[in-house]
Amino acid sequence: MTNEAVAALFLEMSELLDIRGGDMYRARSFRRAARIIEKLREPLALALQYGRLQKRRGIGDGTIVRIKQMLRTGSCPDLDKLRGEMPTGVRELLAVDGLGPKSVRLIYTHLRIGSIAELEHAARSGALARLPRWGERGERRILRAIEDHRRKTGRTPLCFARRIGEALAAPLRALEAVQRVELTGSSRRGRPTVGDLDILVASYEPQAVLSKVEVLPQVEDVLLRGEQTRVSLRLAQQLPGLAVPRGGQRVDVRVVVPETFGAALCYFTGGARHNIMLRVRGNKRGLKISEYGVFLRAVLDPEHPQPWVDPARVAGAEEREVFAAVDLPWIPPELREN
Repeated sequence: MTNEAVAALFLEMSELLDIRGGDMYRARSFRRAARIIEKLREPLALALQYGRLQKRRGIGDGTIVRIKQMLRTGSCPDLDKLRGEMPTGVRELLAVDGLGPKSVRLIYTHLRIGSIAELEHAARSGALARLPRWGERGERRILRAIEDHRRKTGRTPLCFARRIGEALAAPLRALEAVQRVELTGSSRRGRPTVGDLDILVASYEPQAVLSKVEVLPQVEDVLLRGEQTRVSLRLAQQLPGLAVPRGGQRVDVRVVVPETFGAALCYFTGGARHNIMLRVRGNKRGLKISEYGVFLRAVLDPEHPQPWVDPARVAGAEEREVFAAVDLPWIPPELREN
């Protein structure tokens, strides 16, 4: 099993414990173990073999035993017991905005709901409103959250996602304040389907770019605007002039200064495992790699207010510079899956 798969099992145990109402300290230790395992830079088996995992703070003897069981069988007795106590679909309810472990436990205890589909049926039939502290307002809120969840988790075929992305990118490229615009994420890597669309913009005037994005005719709602350089949008269900089967796409637009565009393009293109391996290669060469650029660790100033003009910065304006810094040729986005 991969590190990510083992980490996912520990996370599942913590969430099932939270829903069941078990020991919160035990659930917290499972979450901590999941984070540690997920961030390991070597396979779990090797870390165990050479005793490096056992030395990590937050990894106790019980966790080591469970990890060995998972590597050997793909599960462990604690997880099997928790899975046997409730339907696996109950855990899916945590993905709906506004539902935490206590709410899910209440819903399951009273209505035996074990999936998002059953939750929607209960909300539409009035069963949810009869629960303590819910009422009709709670029902309406949950129905909206389920609709948002389906929009977020729906996948769009690559050809349609790129068509939508380019329709949004074109008016941004026409802005005088914009130097470059690129689609990033899974659409740039050419994955068969795309979840959220990611667009990266190079400009010294982020406010002008974000103001333009928010009033594009395809935009239905602004979901989040943060840090003055990023906005998350939801597109309308119907997109006039675009031959696509559905809208409702979530889009994240980020604006960076041109000096960091290459590093940001590399970082936000992914994939996650590819980026981890780039950082590992950088660490071996005394470099720190982030969306702001490539920096010499020995002289890095963590308090520098503008990373892109930090004297420790050695690359970042162009994507090829990032690969060259770790002695690699430029790798096509479609191959960045480690």
